[in-house]
Parts: sequence; structure tokens; C-alpha cells
Amino acid sequence: MSRLLSVQDQFEEAEKVLSQAVSHHPEDRVMQLAYAGSLVTHNKYQAAFEVYRNMLKAEPDDPDLLQTAGVLAIELNLWPEARLYLEKLLEYPKMRDHTRLLLGKVELGFGDMDAASDYFNSVKGELQGEAIVQLAKIEFEAGRIESGHKLFDQQRLAEPDEAIAYYLAEAELLKLADYIDEGLELLAAAIKIYPDDLDLLYSHGMLSIDNGDIVTLEKRMREIIAANPDHALALNALGYTLADETDRYEEALELITRALELMPKSPAILDSMGWVLFRMGRLDESISYLQQAADINSDGEITAHLGEVLWHSGKREEAMSVWKSGLEREPDNKHIVEAMKRLQK
Repeated sequence: MSRLLSVQDQFEEAEKVLSQAVSHHPEDRVMQLAYAGSLVTHNKYQAAFEVYRNMLKAEPDDPDLLQTAGVLAIELNLWPEARLYLEKLLEYPKMRDHTRLLLGKVELGFGDMDAASDYFNSVKGELQGEAIVQLAKIEFEAGRIESGHKLFDQQRLAEPDEAIAYYLAEAELLKLADYIDEGLELLAAAIKIYPDDLDLLYSHGMLSIDNGDIVTLEKRMREIIAANPDHALALNALGYTLADETDRYEEALELITRALELMPKSPAILDSMGWVLFRMGRLDESISYLQQAADINSDGEITAHLGEVLWHSGKREEAMSVWKSGLEREPDNKHIVEAMKRLQK
């Protein structure tokens, strides 16, 4: 029954059915796991964590329960409980490397970089690359750029087939640490080695716009579209940028329309469509697309856009409600905060 309801997109009703079944059969492990899985699928991590926490009271040493509870605790920033569950997993040799990787993330949550580094350095085997990425992240955030570069260089030599993935990961970490110019230099060097790789071209274009460089973004996205006319992400990135940063609205609309045909349920592309329609003064149509995007993913930027269009449509109480709900989910979201400050002057 619950599976049928889920297929019909009646998610809340499906979870209600499972919740009732769990309450009537608290000893049924399969039912408990199905309920928790449904909650995780719909991003209800706190409720899922409570299910696993209760199951661990009956089976405190079950490795699968400990691992999942630990991962959920990390997602919820519940560092003491994450450490408690995951430290027990170190007793299981086959799970040790994954557990050390997770415990490193827990120590990052506590702010203990030395302890985190010790865990990451102890990870071996197929997860070592992911641990190296975490170590490089620590180096970049501490301003030790060359040290972080060296870690990635070593890993690219160790795993040459994964070199592009490591370039992309390194660029993303540099961006997060606010080293945009260094990230652009890295990606430009990578493109010289792999000139036809569309992921590198896309990443370089997207990082360029963070530096206010519309020309490079357009150049990269057009290179991608020339190689693959159905590259929805490039079509959308170029269309949104033209809508947001220029007055080339008709061109932007054409690009976004093509992207939406390729990925009709993408919240990012629905948001772009809403934004270009707003810029063209088609407010009612804009609200419709932005609401569709928000229904799929209540991302801060989508929420900011929806509130702004509602505000300009004269629906100011509704706009405030949308923004306040967004800030309850993400109290410091820069997109929402900026929109509210700018429009309430």
C-alpha cells in the first residue's frame, strides 16, 4: 500500500501509513527500516534519526544501525552522538576505513583539525582519495594553498584515471575557501591537458561568473553547446546569466526553453525560466514557474526569487511569508537576506 502511494506521489500519506504500521508493530525491523528509509528519501533526517536511535536501544551493537545513525547524526550536526555511534564501529575491521572517514568529519564538526587529520590520514584503500580531499580542504581553509595543491597533485599521480575528478574537486574546494583566482588558474591548466572535457569547461565557466566574468562564462558555455547541443546545464547557465546580468532577454528565454525541454522537472531550470520571465515583465507566468521550482526544492536562491517576484506583483505579505519560511530553514541564507534588505529599503 505505502509503495503504491509513493508511486502516486502521495508521499505524506505513504509515510502516515508506514508510521501507523510501525506503531502497531514496533518489533518489526523490516517495517522500521522501511519507515526510516521513506523519511530519509524525503529529507526528514531528524525523524529518521529518531527511528534509528530507538532501534539501537534494542540492538545497541548492530553495525548497520550504528553506521546509518552516525551518518544521520553528522547530517544533523549532532556531533557527540555521531562520535558515540561511530566509535563503536571501529570494532568491525571491514567497516574501519569508512568509519575513520566519517569520524574525521565528526572531528571537523567539533573543530578539532588535528584529530580530524589523524583520522583522514589513517584511511586506506579505495576511500583514501576521499580522505585526501578532506585533508586538502583543511589545508585550503587554513590558507595553506600550496600544501593543498600538493595533496591533489599526489593523488592525481596515484589515480591518473581520476585526474579530472580531482581537478574538479580541487576547484570546488578553492571556491569554498574563497580562492577564486587560484581555482580559475587550476581549471585553465587542466583544460590545456584535457581540452575536450565538458565538465572542466563547465566548471571553469561557472567559476568565472563568481569573479564577475560574463565573457568567459559565455565562451565556455558556447563551447559546450557546440560540442553537445543538448547539454541542459550549459544551456541553463548561459540563459540564466544573460537574463540576470544583461538585457538579452529573448536570447536567454530561448536557451532556457531548450534546457527546460530537456529537463522539465529541474528546479534550477524552472527557477531560471521564472527569472527570465520576471525580467521580461511577465510576472504571473514567472510566479507559476518559481512556485513549481520551490515545490520541488526550497533552495535559498529559489525562495529569494519567488519572494522578489511576489513583492513586485504587489503580494507583499505573501512575499514576506515565503522569505520568513526560507530563513527558518536557512537562517543566514545570503540570497534571501539580500533580497529582503534591497526591497524593504
